[in-house]
Amino acid sequence: MHIYLYGSGNRCRILLELIRLSDIKIAGIVDSNPSRHGNRIYGYEVLPVDQLKKCADEYVCVTFFGDKDYEPVWEDLTRIYKVAKNRIMSCHDLIRVLYQRIITIPMTTTDISIRKKVVFAKAWDFGVGGVETWIDETGALLLRQSKDVYLLAKKDRYIEKQELIDNVIDFCVDDSCDFKKNDVERTVTKLVENAPCVLVCSRADEVLLSAAMLHKVYSDSFRIIAVIHGACDGIIRDFYAYDDVIDRYICVSTAVQRALVALGVEKDRTEIITSPIADLSHGTRAYSLDINNPIKIGYAGRLEVFHKRSDLLIQLVKKLEILKVNYCFEIVGDGSFSRSLKQFIEDNNLQEKVCYKGLIDRKAIYDFWIDKDIAVNVSESEGRPISNIEAMICGVVPVVTATAGILDDVMDGDTGYTVDIGDMDSMARVIEYLANNRSCIKETGERAREYISKKTDVRSYEEQWSRILEVR
Repeated sequence: MHIYLYGSGNRCRILLELIRLSDIKIAGIVDSNPSRHGNRIYGYEVLPVDQLKKCADEYVCVTFFGDKDYEPVWEDLTRIYKVAKNRIMSCHDLIRVLYQRIITIPMTTTDISIRKKVVFAKAWDFGVGGVETWIDETGALLLRQSKDVYLLAKKDRYIEKQELIDNVIDFCVDDSCDFKKNDVERTVTKLVENAPCVLVCSRADEVLLSAAMLHKVYSDSFRIIAVIHGACDGIIRDFYAYDDVIDRYICVSTAVQRALVALGVEKDRTEIITSPIADLSHGTRAYSLDINNPIKIGYAGRLEVFHKRSDLLIQLVKKLEILKVNYCFEIVGDGSFSRSLKQFIEDNNLQEKVCYKGLIDRKAIYDFWIDKDIAVNVSESEGRPISNIEAMICGVVPVVTATAGILDDVMDGDTGYTVDIGDMDSMARVIEYLANNRSCIKETGERAREYISKKTDVRSYEEQWSRILEVR
């Protein structure tokens, strides 16, 4: 098998390392970025993508992660470069092919009459994002139902979570998603030790890859449920590479479901789920209705540029300053952009208007939202942001970029306001309008709270998961 790798980033390097262990041959590396042409990776020169026009009969693997909801490269390969569809592979398509050649699944026996334990995979050195929070909260909820639920995770992260620690299977892949042979072999061994099981995967990582290989040999011992938390092209295609072994897709939004169906997943193998959010606010909340008082804005989430576009928070503040909006902006969360944000606040003497509070305890999130008027989200890609739902259930008005995953909850002019992705001018003008029309805050906030409360019922969520986890 000869193959071109399209894209010369980190995933390309991961694949080249694995290809060295196999009998697959590299036809070449191409990239659409002219600044990378002529670079050498492991001895291979990076060529212009037009090289593919001369080699339409070769296999092509798209190695890069499409971070937008729509990635035109896939159509371009057939339309412009005349590559046959059955010769186009995703990164994870190739990873699966390679591991079929690299390792042999150990022969073992498992008693399939034993009740399958439910294992939520969290085997990366995780942070504090929405996916990690969702896994812990859903695991705890199902444990309270006396479910045989476990977390495949780093146990020392759970010392302060006594309700979960006894059900943690201690396991971690330090460099998750690098797909090193030793890590995959360790993961296979760990899953065999815990068979039979229903594995709930939220990432296309070593756990999903290992489960897919084991499923091919021991289909009765492993059932795989994929929870898709994002609607961008990269996430959807990563999971779709495992379609033949995934029993059920759990989608956090209709956008995720549509993307899967568009690729060919049967709709009846998918379902949409909305996480329950308890309303822990106390009494009737108050809005900043006096125009002489600053309008209160909040942001809660990871402070990263990739997907979250936290750099746009600075642009938003600059726009608000130009418009002379009377505002107070509190930001909570952590990430690689936090230092730049703090520096911006200090350099511009904005401490009285913009307050960065760092990471706060999950138990304090409702106290954070209950006195805010507006919740902003500036992401360019979202699955279904929990922070937005938490804000809405506290009656906060969402003013957000119109990512596909957020549109399930925010209807422009009704339960909140949406602007085009990256458009901080429009976001600032919406905030200016609300600052000058304070009654709209209360009216919209109450509609947001009423709407989201109906969609986040705990009992319905429990019943849905009980049905999903039934062994079929």
